[in-house]
Amino acid sequence: CLFAAYLFILFPVQTSSVEVERVCNQAHDGILETAAVSTPPPNGGPEMLAVFVVLKEGISADPDLLKMKFSRAIQSNLNPLFKVCQCP
Repeated sequence: CLFAAYLFILFPVQTSSVEVERVCNQAHDGILETAAVSTPPPNGGPEMLAVFVVLKEGISADPDLLKMKFSRAIQSNLNPLFKVCQCP
């Protein structure tokens, strides 16, 4: 089955992808799974972390709500300097 999926970018990357996934998986009850993948920015600079989000079947979530929940969860549990932005 294909579920709703969203992509968010975190930067700067100073935390392991496994830790980010653990925190993001618990940020919203409707999240089935997340995958965090390191990626270089197009114009150089520090690595960014792309977080792919898959929601549980039948669940919908506003991307702005997910962004807010990820920001709060990551900043309180991992690093208060992380910035979360949503990709188009």
